[in-house]
Amino acid sequence: MYAATSAGNDDYGSLCMLIDRSFFRTGVFSITAFVFLFTAVVSPVNAEDAVKSESPSVSETAYVPMDDPEALQKSIIRWSILGGTIPVTFLFGVKAWDWNGRHEPFSEREGWFQQSTSFGGQDKAGHFIAHYMFQRAVYNIFDYTENGADRKFLYSLGTTMAVGLFIECGDSMTSQYGFSWEDIVMDYSGAILGAVLDRYPTLDGFFAFSTEYIPTREFYNHGARKTNPALTVLTAVNDYSGYKTMINFKFDGFRRIGYDIPLALQLLQFDVGYYTKGFSHYDALEKKAVGPSYAVQKTRNIFCGISINTARIFELSWENNRNGLYTAGHRALEFWHLPGYTYSKQLSTKETPY
Repeated sequence: MYAATSAGNDDYGSLCMLIDRSFFRTGVFSITAFVFLFTAVVSPVNAEDAVKSESPSVSETAYVPMDDPEALQKSIIRWSILGGTIPVTFLFGVKAWDWNGRHEPFSEREGWFQQSTSFGGQDKAGHFIAHYMFQRAVYNIFDYTENGADRKFLYSLGTTMAVGLFIECGDSMTSQYGFSWEDIVMDYSGAILGAVLDRYPTLDGFFAFSTEYIPTREFYNHGARKTNPALTVLTAVNDYSGYKTMINFKFDGFRRIGYDIPLALQLLQFDVGYYTKGFSHYDALEKKAVGPSYAVQKTRNIFCGISINTARIFELSWENNRNGLYTAGHRALEFWHLPGYTYSKQLSTKETPY
């Protein structure tokens, strides 16, 4: 009697697990497909907005006159991004995150920025800043392809969110990491804050998020593909000990709201940020290679400091005939922070054997 009941429970449990896994797989990928297709097809621009912006609706952009080279070019760029982003993300995941295996989907509670987490939270900061940068970059592109129409926000934000969800789906079934809701929260936070700054130029004048990266010795010894620069760039995303992520307060914002401030202040910004040391996979490899004499200190740190607003310098040096190259250069300088004067404080430190 007991054995029969136990066997029945096992069969029931197996069935529930199968249904749960099937539902998880189907549901997650259905949501990803829906978000991406919704981004590609639906427009938030109503008839009144279309009249105000004097730009065509989505249904009208489906037809592109062959005798209009500029419209054709914009159409190719638009659909290349909407249709090509997910495949490119997949290829990136295969190379950078080892999406080479296959297993049943699973989810992991990774934590946030605690000392006990796998990477001290620097991976979460990386998710945030990567999706922030991607959102703002594709916004610039869609601003061009959509002639400034409001659907540029849907396209850029929707595409960025689809990428974040797709990455977690890939992690859940083909890597060691698993689906992480913490990653999704950081992905979407970065994307939404990027969209807010795109929507409100006055806020954008005062605030930005940026990252600073200096390759570590450990990455050079164990991660850099010296015979393949392309793979080196891909694997550098995992060199967590080399990154700092920060929010920048730009004094130049006062100029944008009408205050006459000295040039010296226009070129300065105040930074507050976060970084870790000793948590990356390359740190562990260095420990294994060197042996007991290599004391790996896992530290979490916050910092503040003053740095140069290089994007403002770029603006002043290119005042006329601004084009797409200018936009790309200016955006890159907003994203990538050059080292300035900083004061750091350790939140915690722990020497942990790997």
